[in-house]
Amino acid sequence: MMQTLTLEQTADRLAGLEQVLILFHARPDGDAVGSAFALRRALTLRGCDAWCVCPHELPNRLRFLVELDGEDAQNSVLADAIPERFTDAPVVSVDTAAPGQAGDLAEQLLPRCVLMIDHHASGTPYADSYIRPEAAAAGEVLYPILMRLREGDGPLDPIVAARLFAAIASDTGCFKFSNAGAATHRAAADLLDAGFASVIEPAEITRRLFDTKTPGVLRGEQTALRNLRLFADGRIAVTTLSHAEREAEGLRPEDTETMIEAIRVLAGCEIAATMKQADDTPLWRVSLRSTGPNVAEVAAQFGGGGHHRAAGCAVEAETADAAVAALVEKLQAALGA
Repeated sequence: MMQTLTLEQTADRLAGLEQVLILFHARPDGDAVGSAFALRRALTLRGCDAWCVCPHELPNRLRFLVELDGEDAQNSVLADAIPERFTDAPVVSVDTAAPGQAGDLAEQLLPRCVLMIDHHASGTPYADSYIRPEAAAAGEVLYPILMRLREGDGPLDPIVAARLFAAIASDTGCFKFSNAGAATHRAAADLLDAGFASVIEPAEITRRLFDTKTPGVLRGEQTALRNLRLFADGRIAVTTLSHAEREAEGLRPEDTETMIEAIRVLAGCEIAATMKQADDTPLWRVSLRSTGPNVAEVAAQFGGGGHHRAAGCAVEAETADAAVAALVEKLQAALGA
């Protein structure tokens, strides 16, 4: 039977590991990468042999978080790069709320998962877990755990602190989202006090996460604006990206990550949604953001989940028009429109 663990039990489980694979979710974001590699370094400093793994390779814009390790930086997070010595190693997952988020690694790795650390209110636990849905990011959940894991009473390792700060900044939109409460700001302040500026300036972290865009990302945002559709008198904003468009524009997955940000800023918008076709199939992956309505409940109607104001799911439809129609019907109901 799976157990719900306390912070102390979670830290003790981690402290007892001699070797571990750290799994984080497909299409990784800054919270997943920062949290996973913060945990890896913290455990490595204790003598644990740790390795991070993900169904998808890291976006180039997040590589800097890994490269803080210098010559010891992990080159790849894909399964075929896992050293042979980890063949039977136990697995700890971070920021991975449900088996589906583990992608094609679910069948291989989740049966070996001994601990799940997460912050999502809706999900499907698949191992003994420590989940704090009130936390803004997995990095915020990990912070007190890794503080407890410190050897002696010394300060938190600066690289660990930098990664946790990046994780929290990423999932709070640089602390501008409503999920950044007082506890989130206190954790960020504590991490700043750890002195990680000697490794990388906090402003450089936020610049790389939010203020640096490649030409591909700009093309992705341009496509988002070109395909923008408004409903409910502008309270709902939806944009689509078909497989054909992605191929024609030469867009990589990481080029489309900020499409949601490009449309959510529209004045009067209460729910923003991006719908991206999954290859040449009748499946559209949906990201939802809200200023108030509960989009997690909408996502759940399509087999997805997430947070009250940030969620995701997938809609099956042959065309973009059909996919949008199916989603907007539920979104309008959520608005009472």
